Amino acid sequence: MKKRRLIFAAIALVLAAAYIYRTYPRHVDITLQGVQYHADAPGQGIKPVTVAVHGTVEHPLFGLEKFDGTINILGASVPYPANGKFLRLSIIPQDGGLIPYLKSNQARLYGEIYPNRNFTALAVTEWQNSGWSSANGLVIAVPARTRAQAVHLSNVLMRQSQLLFGRRLK
Repeated sequence: MKKRRLIFAAIALVLAAAYIYRTYPRHVDITLQGVQYHADAPGQGIKPVTVAVHGTVEHPLFGLEKFDGTINILGASVPYPANGKFLRLSIIPQDGGLIPYLKSNQARLYGEIYPNRNFTALAVTEWQNSGWSSANGLVIAVPARTRAQAVHLSNVLMRQSQLLFGRRLK
């Protein structure tokens, strides 16, 4: 009888530790070098970009991941107007999260972010004229130094994205 209680207590302790590890908010303070490229346009050049992410990521057991903090994108063709401003993002795993900003007191969208679990790699689609398509869209991938690295990373992070409809970037 004592053995059963000890086993039950050990299992409960392991489950509690796993729950805390999975759901405990993690601080993110990362600056990454990457590139911006035109999706599906291999002949186009790349542009070096720096992305700094500072904030807290929450991974609840059920529901959407949440990011509270700042995202600074420097060097992109489409400047990010909310650099340094506090954001609260909801991120659907494998499907990204919308990056908003305010312009003339109206909410606008800069694009969509696709981070890995700990924000050490991410892809950002930059929307132009209220939308994005792989035919004319811009993508930022960090960390990456070449177009091939950036496309590979983007395909890994965006593999189940609704934007790609099951296709891969080239």
